[in-house]
Amino acid sequence: MSYSPAKFEKPAPEWSHPFEQPRENNLGLTGFIVSVLGLVFTCGLLSPVGLLISLAGLLSRPRGYAIAGVITGLLGSLGIVLLAGAVWLMAAIAIVAKPVVQHAIVEFGEMATTVNKMVEAKAKIEEFRAKNERLPDGVEGNKLVAEFKDSKGNPLRFDVTEGGYKLRSAGEDGKFETPDDLDSTQLDGYVQVIEEAKRNQRGGESKNDPAEVPGIEIPEIVIPKL
Repeated sequence: MSYSPAKFEKPAPEWSHPFEQPRENNLGLTGFIVSVLGLVFTCGLLSPVGLLISLAGLLSRPRGYAIAGVITGLLGSLGIVLLAGAVWLMAAIAIVAKPVVQHAIVEFGEMATTVNKMVEAKAKIEEFRAKNERLPDGVEGNKLVAEFKDSKGNPLRFDVTEGGYKLRSAGEDGKFETPDDLDSTQLDGYVQVIEEAKRNQRGGESKNDPAEVPGIEIPEIVIPKL
């Protein structure tokens, strides 16, 4: 009786397709997580990083997390772009508006100076009326107000009107009878605006550092008892 040794056969190797892909895409998952965290917790600051990682994750399968990371990263990155654009726009507006605001502040200060002189000139005219029981004529009135000059250094003008008189400043252009003239018929309104500005300025200085509040030189206006 012959004996033959047992045959040991190698197990058949598992089939492996040459194009079989891994079951997980760690790069895509990482990009998705970074994109979500960047959008939720950093207001988009880390979104560009998550977007780049997710784009790299698209090179491998499965691409589900990578695609979601790309979309989330784009949303966060878009928010950053919009925020940066808004900041730049506000900065540009501030640069353009600054000289306009400064010019307005200067004009307001000059107007306040002129109004102050008109109030003083009016007091001089009313003093003449009380003393002489009449208003001065044109020559007398202009002599009385000759010492009072507006913010541009031009003397005020006294005009006799029907039943009264009018004090006039030549305004910014230094020429009378032009739209920028200031006259005493609107004096009460000017005084109210200036007093309101002074109250607002005092209120602002009580809440803020005076060095941080734009300075507006508003002359003290004393309303004479007429």
